[in-house]
Amino acid sequence: MFKQNNDEFYQQNTQGQITATLHYTLIPERQALSIDQVFVPPAFRNQGHARQILQVALDWADSQNLKIIPICPYARQVFQTEPHLTNLLADQSTKENPNDSI
Repeated sequence: MFKQNNDEFYQQNTQGQITATLHYTLIPERQALSIDQVFVPPAFRNQGHARQILQVALDWADSQNLKIIPICPYARQVFQTEPHLTNLLADQSTKENPNDSI
């Protein structure tokens, strides 16, 4: 089950254990969502939880007409390896650090 609060999405299993969290920052002036961290506790790694929670955040951002700024290394990797997601990226010409790449 996925839930959302002020600045994060999280996933709980049927026992109430948190299996993944995704921290984000809304950036209203850019109509964007910065994905700051995706974390999966060691006991739940390699089961697809990180990708699942990232997809929940991407779907929510898309429904809110927000673009994505992937700060988290995992999120950056997903955007590099899944080019069909590039339409969700915020305009890179306005990044704060032009030396960064996705």
